[in-house]
Amino acid sequence: MSTEQLPPDLRRVHMVGIGGAGMSGIARILLDRGGLVSGSDAKESRGVHALRARGALIRIGHDASSLDLLPGGATAVVTTHAAIPKTNPELVEARRRGIPVVLRPAVLAKLMAGRTTLMVTGTHGKTTTTSMLIVALQHCGLDPSFAVGGELGEAGTNAHHGSGDCFVAEADESDGSLLQYTPHVAVITNIESDHLDFYGSVEAYVA
Repeated sequence: MSTEQLPPDLRRVHMVGIGGAGMSGIARILLDRGGLVSGSDAKESRGVHALRARGALIRIGHDASSLDLLPGGATAVVTTHAAIPKTNPELVEARRRGIPVVLRPAVLAKLMAGRTTLMVTGTHGKTTTTSMLIVALQHCGLDPSFAVGGELGEAGTNAHHGSGDCFVAEADESDGSLLQYTPHVAVITNIESDHLDFYGSVEAYVA
């Protein structure tokens, strides 16, 4: 597929922690939409192997030179602040070069632009509920794009760039990043007292 389907800043992307459940899904969609993707991770994994097979250039271990794995270098560096420290050498080098460092939720929001979006959040049951929505849409003859936190049994993958209008995804409630999304349909599975280290109080979490 043509990279014309991607925003210019997402056509050559380096992903720090690319093997993680959420990050590998974003990488897969970028590749499916014609983007060039490089990445790094602390260890080999099934997710890393699958992305390599799709054309991603991935290095095990973190080094500043990984930003040059792609021809011409990366135009953006994607990370997830929950797992990757700011002292990571690739993030330090990106800032030194003036390469934008973008968090995963912001990239997902860009990938969903122009689609009918359905998002699922809540303390428990996000992946299961998201998977049920995806399977229901597929059985209606649709081909939704999706990004989930675990592998969807019938599809055997955690992400897919579909030809249909719908995009189904999980929204992580732990750090407030879900506020970056403006879905057409929002599903809240449940709310319990959680992530108070970020929100400060149950009232703020519920709000």
